[in-house]
Amino acid sequence: MSELRARFKLLFGCPWFGPLCLGVLATIVVSLALDPAGDYPTQAEGPGLTADEIFNVDRGAKLADHLFAGDLPGAIRIGQSLPDHPPLGRLWLGLFHEMALLVVPPRGEHAALVVAAARFGSAVAFGILVWLVGLTAARWFGNPAGWGAAAGLVLMPRVFGHAHLAALETVLNLTYVAAVISVAQSWSQPTAPSIRAALLSGLWLGLALLTKIQAIFIPIPVVIWVIFNWRQKALVPLLVWGVTGLVVFVCGWPWLWLDPVGNVLKFLGHASQRSVIQVWYCGQVFADRDVPWHYPWALFATTVPIGLHLLGLVGIFARGPESEANSPKIAVEWFLLANVLFPLCIFSLPGVAVYDGERLFLIVFPLWAFFIGRGVSAVWNRLGERLPKWSIASLLGLFLAAQGMGLYQLAPCWLSYFNATVGGLSGANKLGFQITYWGDSITRELLTQTAQRVPADSTIDVVPVLHPFQIAAWESQCPSLRARNLKLKPFDGTDPGRYILIYYRRDYLPPDWKTGPLGYRPVFEIVRQGTVLAGLYETP
Repeated sequence: MSELRARFKLLFGCPWFGPLCLGVLATIVVSLALDPAGDYPTQAEGPGLTADEIFNVDRGAKLADHLFAGDLPGAIRIGQSLPDHPPLGRLWLGLFHEMALLVVPPRGEHAALVVAAARFGSAVAFGILVWLVGLTAARWFGNPAGWGAAAGLVLMPRVFGHAHLAALETVLNLTYVAAVISVAQSWSQPTAPSIRAALLSGLWLGLALLTKIQAIFIPIPVVIWVIFNWRQKALVPLLVWGVTGLVVFVCGWPWLWLDPVGNVLKFLGHASQRSVIQVWYCGQVFADRDVPWHYPWALFATTVPIGLHLLGLVGIFARGPESEANSPKIAVEWFLLANVLFPLCIFSLPGVAVYDGERLFLIVFPLWAFFIGRGVSAVWNRLGERLPKWSIASLLGLFLAAQGMGLYQLAPCWLSYFNATVGGLSGANKLGFQITYWGDSITRELLTQTAQRVPADSTIDVVPVLHPFQIAAWESQCPSLRARNLKLKPFDGTDPGRYILIYYRRDYLPPDWKTGPLGYRPVFEIVRQGTVLAGLYETP
């Protein structure tokens, strides 16, 4: 028995063990709740179908099909037709879509594209991200930090919610964090960065650029940190790093081959000249480029559990042996903090478009988890002077578990989470925050109830509809709607029908619809923390 106990003690002391366990657990838990509309009825329901998912799955599945068939020219043609986003994130989703359909096909008849199958790609990316963040934190700040960082990332409801979606954000989180970590890990030696380290970290920079445009935030903090620490000795490694990233970016996106310079400019222009998206904030409607400067800071402050923020603040100011051991003049933890703050500062600038809650700056959340882990390590070390280790582990475990209440209370509408600083979801609603923005609150439960309560062959108005293909996506992904031949159509306000399906993105709803459409009564509503997120309504 004592030998077995010693082996367990040794295992728990390994820096990779805790993050690996939490990463695997995160993948399993997320994978068990992916179904948005009924293709996997025995699985727990996931968030409802969001606005961009069907398009991501369509493009990604086509890329994957050509690659599986060995049709490289076909894959290149598809890659050349994706000018709105680089192809890597969609390819990742497409590959998992094809594999999931082979291994776990949906029951009965289903559409050619099954969003729930592609969502498994995000679940796997999330598990890898949890492991990577935890392992790196353990190596830098000690084993308690590894457990704390991995657990803290899992317990962030908005990050956890995005892990259930066939969207680019979770894959971007993985490649973005890997690119930042690769620089922080291999460039923090007493001497200037080596060419080999620059090449390897440049590869990760290229993969992040191939995932989504937010990766352009990475170079500025890197350049400042490296130049400050190594002055002119860092110029050649920086050049190698940047060129490697650009080469990987261009080689991985066939569309750029036609006109590398011109198409890069087109891509950047498309990202900055897209149609205006409205934002509901402080009880007002703003255009995305006119949102007040404090919008990203307020969202970041209010969408992470308070206890995790407190641990993160402790982690910023904690001092330990690992700080003194860092050889650069600016230590690694300050480089990480710069990578947290820089995107928030960019989205605070006048004229920079920001919308959809935390989605555009979700990349800062996994980096913040490092400071949560460092805070856990600081508390562990301080309490270790007074309490036995099992008592400290129990106290910290209970404290972290309490931060996960939002995961339970909001399921599966995790993108609607707000912490107690604004009174939770109900308080955020009263203060004029955007309580739902992407359609995820039109859950499988709501669609199933709609199919049961609306007469067959009926037409149902839907509002808001952010993209024309949203209607077709809901109809194709929901077996219960198809079984009763229920049709959806965008609500334009001119010819309202008997039934209306709504999710409460207030910037796209009539201002007098406070508790529902005028002249309609609720048939079924999705309610979390006393707040209606979506519902089906009928004329009396």
